[in-house]
Amino acid sequence: MAHASAQLIGDRSHQCDATATYTHNGARAYVLCDGIGSSDAVRAWTLTAARRVARAAARHAGAEAGLRAVYDSYAAEPERSDQYADVPNACAAVAVTPPASR
Repeated sequence: MAHASAQLIGDRSHQCDATATYTHNGARAYVLCDGIGSSDAVRAWTLTAARRVARAAARHAGAEAGLRAVYDSYAAEPERSDQYADVPNACAAVAVTPPASR
């Protein structure tokens, strides 16, 4: 299955959006993370999050299960337990095609 992505950075110093795909046992996950902000931290976080969500979603053969697995992993990190912590934010779109489907 072919897919593509394109970005337009505009006047920002950083592009903080990331895409990833991953295939596992015939299930393929497509992920887009739209980073909120324009910093090195947000850019690094969305790149890592997109890859992790794609892997988890394909392995679990479901977008919700993949997002939940990655969210639970991030939420367990000590630096995220402080309600006043300044952590990167993004919204995500995830699509998963089950094995042997279009």
